[in-house]
Amino acid sequence: MFMKYIWEYKTPEGFDDLVVSGDGETLSGLWFKGSRGAERLRGETVGSRESPVFRETCRWLDEYFAGREPDFTPPYRIDSLTPFRSDVIDAMLKIPFGKTVTYGEIAAGIARKRGLKRMSAQAVGGAVGWNPICIIIPCHRVVGANGALVGYGGGINNKIALLKNEMNAQMMFTRTEDKCCQPPSLKLRRSGCENVASLTTKALNAAAVTNANSQFAYAKATADKLEIGNIGIGNTSTMATFTKMFTGCRGRERER
Repeated sequence: MFMKYIWEYKTPEGFDDLVVSGDGETLSGLWFKGSRGAERLRGETVGSRESPVFRETCRWLDEYFAGREPDFTPPYRIDSLTPFRSDVIDAMLKIPFGKTVTYGEIAAGIARKRGLKRMSAQAVGGAVGWNPICIIIPCHRVVGANGALVGYGGGINNKIALLKNEMNAQMMFTRTEDKCCQPPSLKLRRSGCENVASLTTKALNAAAVTNANSQFAYAKATADKLEIGNIGIGNTSTMATFTKMFTGCRGRERER
């Protein structure tokens, strides 16, 4: 029987704080405060204690929230791991930083691996939601069939914020030889809607966003990043998204 300790991690603005758990040598849990997993931890732990693995986990999180993909992983142990859960976790670990896959895509991959005709996407959803180590095992990168940002035990607002954090990092650090992918500046914002469209298109391509709902979310995040203002779009089609973005941009230009 392992002794469990907890540690709290203060996240940047826009995220709920995190609760870390482990035995002092390996990480066994990482949850957003207020989630069911975090609340359950308090009844399973013996207290709070700093340890090398907690320091390593905090260093990993510092890198991640700074917009960088960490090049190391804290040692972790997952209890109650069934073969199916193991397959789902392996699939999540293969999702690249800044990209998403659907529950159905993971289900199809596991079915192929096991020589089955099909696998239940709902069963995959249950295993994704069971994941005890969020962010490091990136369950936030799993989305619904139409890109719907649903099914996150840490809270949908945190899921959106995590994906936006990774998208912003892609904008800043991907294809940096292209000036249009650099962090936005006043000069960029004054240069007109064409640069907004170009930057958004490049961000979508860099993040390999292929479905309409996710395109909408990424486009809106890009618009917010460029400080164009809120663009309340109800229609998730890409064309409508860009049309609204251009309208908002031109409206701001007229106000100057």
